Parts: sequence; C-alpha cells; structure tokens
Amino acid sequence: MVYKVTSLTPIQASLVAVGEASKDETVFIVHVVQGHRSWYTAHDFVEFEALADQIGHIVACDYAMCDTCHLARDIQLDCFHQKPWLPQTRKRRAVNRFTLVQDFLRALLVTTQGLLCDPDDVCSVTTAIRRFLQVDAAQPNHSSLTSLAQLKLFKQEALLMDAYPIYAPLKAGRSPSDRLSTASTTWID
Repeated sequence: MVYKVTSLTPIQASLVAVGEASKDETVFIVHVVQGHRSWYTAHDFVEFEALADQIGHIVACDYAMCDTCHLARDIQLDCFHQKPWLPQTRKRRAVNRFTLVQDFLRALLVTTQGLLCDPDDVCSVTTAIRRFLQVDAAQPNHSSLTSLAQLKLFKQEALLMDAYPIYAPLKAGRSPSDRLSTASTTWID
C-alpha cells in the first residue's frame, strides 16, 4: 500500500517502502517533494518514535506555544509506545509499523499544512519536522547520510536486495533496487 499526502503546502511526503536492513532493523523510505525538488530519506522506526517524543515534549510545555503547537496536540503521539497484544512475525510487525508510520506522517502533514515551507519559522514543531524530512539539507544532487539507519542501508544495499523483501508494492516499471538505491537522501531534478 503506497499512500501519498497531497497538500496545499509545497512540501509533500509519502511513505513509499519498508524493508529490513538487518535482522532486527526495519527501515522506512520516505519520498519528499518540495516544488520541483524531490528526494528520498530512510528512517528507522526508532527515529519516528524520537520525532513523536520530541513533538510531545514541545507541545507539553505551555510557554511560548504558537498555533502549530496547539494543533500538534491533536496528533496521537503515544501510539508508538503501545505493545502488540499478540506475538508478531517480523513481516507482520513491519507491515503494522508501516501503517502506524504512514498515519503519523499523514497527521503531521495535515496538521502543519502550509507551515513547513517557511525556513525562518521559529516554531519548534515545524523545525523538528523540517529537520526530520531533511528539507533544509544541502543543494540538489548532493547525498547526505544523517542517521545510522541510512548508513547501514547504504552500505548493505546489495545484501538488502538479495536477502530481505520490500513489503510495499512497487509501481509498474520499477524494481526494488531502483527505489532503495536512492534511499540515502537523493535529490531528483
């Protein structure tokens, strides 16, 4: 299942794939579009948890809150810390987490619609989301690895494609290697 959030803001993001970089590491591939620029970022599930925790701490403070912070209070941030009722296989856990991360990403984009495009915004919530999506990263055609999950995925790309499946469906005419070879923040013009 591929879900794309189309919004009024020039910044759009969609979760396009989930794969396993190692036995215990699940990596989520996010496609980000800003105007004419497009890139992919790879994040571990723990990074999404950290973003949810960071936003939760920001909105828990009542001082110096802007309108975005008040809107972000409505996002369900504790969903990352719920334990499953039944034991799950790795594939089932990856698919469940894909849905959870997809819903979280969609809620973030809907809540901050139109507010992520201003790099001078002083809101801590939008700054955290921009940093997570790497909106203010280097110029086009520049790759940067900003997390351990991306580094492992980048180094184990050939092993990943042979040993671990991609659980998200592929678009017609594209192979899994096309998608994962650009996972470490690759710019497309």
